[in-house]
Amino acid sequence: MLLTGFDDSTSGEGKNNPEPRLLRIQAPEVLPNDVKANLRGCFIIAEAVGRLNKERADVRLVSLSCIGRNGQAVIDTTVKGFVTDSDSKVGLSGRVVSKMGAATARAVVADIFGGAGDALQASSLTQSTSALGTTTIVDSDQLAKSAAGGGLAEGSKNLQ
Repeated sequence: MLLTGFDDSTSGEGKNNPEPRLLRIQAPEVLPNDVKANLRGCFIIAEAVGRLNKERADVRLVSLSCIGRNGQAVIDTTVKGFVTDSDSKVGLSGRVVSKMGAATARAVVADIFGGAGDALQASSLTQSTSALGTTTIVDSDQLAKSAAGGGLAEGSKNLQ
C-alpha cells in the first residue's frame, strides 16, 4: 500500500533526483521457491521517477524496515525490487499534468505583438524604385512610429 501521494517530474531534473515513497506491506509475502514470509506491517522506502512516454512512475525499492512486538528493529536492510500497479504492469500509473498552457499563451501574445510591431514599422517606411535599385526611406515624421514598431517586433522575438 502506497502511504504517500506523489507528483513526479518527467524532465531531466526529475530523472536525476528521484522522489521518495513510503509503502506498507499488507499481506504475507511469497518469496522465491514458494517460501512465505510474514512481513505484514513492515515499511518500504522506495524512490520513483516519472516516465512521460508510459504515463507511469517507475518505482525502485531502497530499504525494508520491520519492528517486532517489543519495539526493537527486527529487520532494517537495503532491498532491490520494483513496484507493480493493480494492472500488473511495472510502475504506478498516473495522470499527466502539463504546464505548457501558460507557455503557449505567452507565445501567442508575443506573436501578436511581433506582428503588430512589423505592421507598424512597415507602415512608416516608403519604398522607391529607380534604375539604381530599390531604396527604403523612413520619413522623419514617422520616425517614432518606425522605432516603436521595430522595438515591438524585436521584443516579441526575445519573448518567444
